[in-house]
Amino acid sequence: NESGQMHGQGVLVMGDGETYDGTFEFNNFIKGTYTTEGGIRYEGEFKNNKLQGKGIEVRPNGQRYEGEFKDDLRHGQGKIFLENGTIYQGKFEDGKYNGHGVKTTSEGTRYEGEFLNGKYNGYGVITWKDGRSYEGQFIDGLYNGQGIQKFPGDYSYNGEFKDDLKYGEGVYHVKDVTVYRGS
Repeated sequence: NESGQMHGQGVLVMGDGETYDGTFEFNNFIKGTYTTEGGIRYEGEFKNNKLQGKGIEVRPNGQRYEGEFKDDLRHGQGKIFLENGTIYQGKFEDGKYNGHGVKTTSEGTRYEGEFLNGKYNGYGVITWKDGRSYEGQFIDGLYNGQGIQKFPGDYSYNGEFKDDLKYGEGVYHVKDVTVYRGS
């Protein structure tokens, strides 16, 4: 505009190869497409020239994120498709899975429950393609606390776990028959 500020539709190409293509308001990029020198492409909303609000980020390795951003980080509700086929849909905080979410791998493993700093944490249910499952408490991605582990063929364990291992009181069941109760 006449005051020398970027205002309205335009394209800004930086010396390092980054580009902004979209809407500017008084030298701030507010909506459009941002592409880094490394090929990361973000299309969406900005605030104070940072990724902020709803957007889609696509990386050269095929990773794709659709959701909310805050201060250049994935933050809020979103869905990510990783290059290995894993899909996570749920809450993000400061770029990591935090809060309730569902994570499914290309091998057929599915987890639904609570996350903290990208790891299973709190109550959750994990199931595998072969019919195994675990429902209960997690700490740092490991079974910890009360849980039920089930296996194909009506075999299960209902009891306490510590760091992915059976620990403390528990009951084994095989085809509706209690096999062992104790610690």
